[in-house]
Amino acid sequence: MRTAIATMALACALSGGAAEAAFKGCYERVYDVKYLRQHRHQLVTKIRLQIGVGQGYDGPFEYLDRLDAVLRNTRRYDGNLVECEPLGDELSCGIEADGGTFTITDRGMDRGRQAIRITNLGYMNFGDDEGGKSVEANGENHEFRLYLINDGPCP
Repeated sequence: MRTAIATMALACALSGGAAEAAFKGCYERVYDVKYLRQHRHQLVTKIRLQIGVGQGYDGPFEYLDRLDAVLRNTRRYDGNLVECEPLGDELSCGIEADGGTFTITDRGMDRGRQAIRITNLGYMNFGDDEGGKSVEANGENHEFRLYLINDGPCP
């Protein structure tokens, strides 16, 4: 099963083309206490996207595209593999195992770093079926701005 998912994700990464290459790297956002107090209904406290670092790479599983988050009242990142395809200037992405959909949009430079916006298109699941959590696309869980932390895989 893991090999099948890895093969599908790698094939998607290889076919992503210029749009996906524009988003290559590890993007992350860690929300501070002040922000979270002002946005009490936001469930995501940290969010991280790894995308495009496995293009043309036939190696370890950890180089595949994935979306991870830490949610309120939890302490560890949970997430899933994602598959993305170009949609105009954006990427349209699906989370494995019917885990939801989102888009990635380039936000240019912000605070001296490359930024992207992830838009939740309904819901996004983080983690497996038994211990995972779903984040519905409502007011404070609809869009997330992330910043490039490096051009390679996420730590």
